[in-house]
Amino acid sequence: MTYVIVHDVPATWEQYEQSLRPLVEATPDGLILHAAGKTDEGYRTVEVWESEAAWERFRRELADVRYGAGLAMAESRFRDFSPEHLVISASTRDEELCAKGSGLGPDDVVGD
Repeated sequence: MTYVIVHDVPATWEQYEQSLRPLVEATPDGLILHAAGKTDEGYRTVEVWESEAAWERFRRELADVRYGAGLAMAESRFRDFSPEHLVISASTRDEELCAKGSGLGPDDVVGD
């Protein structure tokens, strides 16, 4: 089932660029979308994963990277949910999304 995670981190944008950005630029297995930006408290990432298991595999790697960069996981705030409805632009739609075990059927994925 598709899995969404929102991650608020009390760290600088420079720390994001040094630690997390290189990790997601290689597109980890199961990652569908990664968006990141600055906030008043640090930075926020929003990610869409093929499954919670794919996120958990990445999270283990993330813990190692964050520890090495001096970023404490306890200070971060994670919020998650499994979407019931997903809208994807026709220009970026992956026809295999429904077939990859996302838990979403053709009627749940809407595009242009």
